[in-house]
Amino acid sequence: MLDDHATDSNHKKMLGMTVTLCSKSREALEMSTQLSKHHAKLTAAFSQQAIEQWEDEVTAAELLWLTDVKVMDMYAMWGLGLGLASPKASTRVQSVVEEWIDFAIIFE
Repeated sequence: MLDDHATDSNHKKMLGMTVTLCSKSREALEMSTQLSKHHAKLTAAFSQQAIEQWEDEVTAAELLWLTDVKVMDMYAMWGLGLGLASPKASTRVQSVVEEWIDFAIIFE
């Protein structure tokens, strides 16, 4: 009797799993589309040079993170001379969006 109950319960879970997975897949696709649009708008606010610099810094940190997790804190790494550029090193005036992103990275 107990085995029949457990088997029936597991069978119902398996039938319901397809509905749940399909809905989660649709949600993920929708979220991915929205994030792609936001990413495009955000990167349009920056110069190509700033984007390339950021990508270079991320790549450098990712190469070192297995040996030292602290390199993922890029603001802390600027003072250690790891070749990561500092925002203070630039004399260029930042846009409001760039200042906001720099501020957000500090709290990341």
